[in-house]
Amino acid sequence: MIDKLIENYISNININDIINFANKNKTFITNDEANIIYNCIKDNWYTLIHNNPNNIFNNLKQKLNNETYNKCIEMYNYYKTKYKDYL
Repeated sequence: MIDKLIENYISNININDIINFANKNKTFITNDEANIIYNCIKDNWYTLIHNNPNNIFNNLKQKLNNETYNKCIEMYNYYKTKYKDYL
């Protein structure tokens, strides 16, 4: 059930949602980085939630600047821990 809700939410996000989330968390990202993160989430949401995301993060590390990458890891860990009981 929760996967259907997440899948529905993911299908409705857009680039501006990524940029706004970054800004709300005091991180500036370029449009290219927003597109990379957007595509990563769209294509890999299930793995990010339920499986080992190391390959995904290794791929992101090559595409994002260090500050953006580190913020992604920080936010991922924060929300993964915060919502672990629901996943």
